[in-house]
Amino acid sequence: MISSLRRDPYLRWLMLFLVIAFALRLCSIWANLPSVSNPDEFKLVWPPLRMAYGTWYAGGGYPPLYMYVLLVQYGVYYGVGALAGQFAGTLDFARRVIADPTPLYLMGRMTSVLLGVATVALMYAVGRRLYNSRVGLLAAAFLTFDTVHVYASQVVKNDVLMVFLLVAALWFACGIMQMGRTRDYAFAGLSVGLATAAKYNALAGALLILSAHLLYSRVGHKTVIRSLTTPRLWLAGLCTLSGFLLGYPHFVFDPGLALEGLRTNSVGFFWAWLGWEGVPLGWIYYPVIALNTAWGLPLQLLALGGVIAALIRRQPANMLLLVMPVVNYVMMGGVRVNQPRYFLLAMPCLLLLAARFLVDVWDRVGPAKRVPVAVFAVVVLVLITWPAAFSIFQDVMLLQPDPRVTARQWIAANLPAGCRVVVDMGAPSPPASPESQLAYTGPPKGFFERLARELAANQARACWVLPIQHYVNGEGYQIGREATVEALDWYKINGYRYFVISNLFLSSYQRWPGVAGRYPNTMAFYRDLPTHATLLAEFTPVIADPREDTATDMDMIPTIRVYRLD
Repeated sequence: MISSLRRDPYLRWLMLFLVIAFALRLCSIWANLPSVSNPDEFKLVWPPLRMAYGTWYAGGGYPPLYMYVLLVQYGVYYGVGALAGQFAGTLDFARRVIADPTPLYLMGRMTSVLLGVATVALMYAVGRRLYNSRVGLLAAAFLTFDTVHVYASQVVKNDVLMVFLLVAALWFACGIMQMGRTRDYAFAGLSVGLATAAKYNALAGALLILSAHLLYSRVGHKTVIRSLTTPRLWLAGLCTLSGFLLGYPHFVFDPGLALEGLRTNSVGFFWAWLGWEGVPLGWIYYPVIALNTAWGLPLQLLALGGVIAALIRRQPANMLLLVMPVVNYVMMGGVRVNQPRYFLLAMPCLLLLAARFLVDVWDRVGPAKRVPVAVFAVVVLVLITWPAAFSIFQDVMLLQPDPRVTARQWIAANLPAGCRVVVDMGAPSPPASPESQLAYTGPPKGFFERLARELAANQARACWVLPIQHYVNGEGYQIGREATVEALDWYKINGYRYFVISNLFLSSYQRWPGVAGRYPNTMAFYRDLPTHATLLAEFTPVIADPREDTATDMDMIPTIRVYRLD
């Protein structure tokens, strides 16, 4: 290994980028723990514990592969702790992690960090396999600083696992296109199947396999019909199904729940967030806003140049890399509730095309004009400066005290026990009484959830919590549907005196022209509350994020206000 690094200067540079990628993704993973503000992390961290305590499938139709990974890690953590005398038994373990879930979140986040860094290494391998080491190194460097990928690698989300598996599938698809080996078909299918068990839309990766197969068949002058009947292609399909079921066995045991989860998580969700209909459709959002958020304008334009060059030259490698961007763009084009991370299926391929384009331009211009290599290095530095700066800024921002954390601490110390509290979506909640949870979230779904509610009820300041919801899952922006708010007189009559409000959704209603007018009751609630209630406390971000117009989940650090209705 050492001798290989000495012989290959590109590998030495790759090692440097891997160290940087690791540092960027690692440095903020413990920020504000044990309090967690990202709801997606909550959805992935706790279901494995419910599985361990008897509710085998607790994901509610959410793809479970990442949860299974966490379940194994939690089991190892418990086993080692029990052998060391740290836990007296499974009940003691449950009580401890409910009281302080920091180890659980750190394990999940560290898994994301390692997957993110491994993806950077895979990018180098794919670029070298398709083109050469320079392209691979540039693509790895671009992904190292990709702001969206950095953030996805810092939290417990299934996006980074999906991207890792899809880039692995791309590696094997390259083998299919170049040599047509049976093992590449099998491993490519397995990778796509596992990626789909991590996140449903990764099934689009099956088109990578099909495209690679057709490109390989074209070399042998086979017809399309004959190509589609090749046993190795059907083997890839069988391995895709096997990989999916390996990562999602409950799909067989309870297909109804799985299909409902597929519907709600992959279709209905995108049309459910009220106040977001002013966000541009995906046709505009992803090429203009999402890629700019991830890379900045210089790298964004380079990627566009790479796509145009690929369409003009139509080389097999270029055609293979165009598959995922086109599919992802078509999938998300008509969607209005968008996030930059929803385009992560396409970003690795676009970065590879950008790297290939830059190397081609340099090979044509550099030697002919006798341009020093230092100029090429400066160009690369300019391309990575914007995403590097914002990735660092993102880490600094996350390491600051989160308003939701400080607000939660204040609420726990100052709100009277047993009071009735209205909590806005995106705002911290005081411990909810069992009656309150039963009314709004239903009965506990297993032993672990019953235990969690029991421990919360024993806290001295448990309150009756009334949540405000800003979405109607699966029904979208129907005229007349609003957030679950009432007039202030209604709250007063029913005994609600305290309000914990986040400006997160209020800002989304006000961000885009014409949106607020669709929600008169919601706007009246936010308008009347500061006028008729007393502001008890306000908690603002230490550092303001300038990317508010991106409507991205990477800048969701709101201002929290606590009111008392007199």
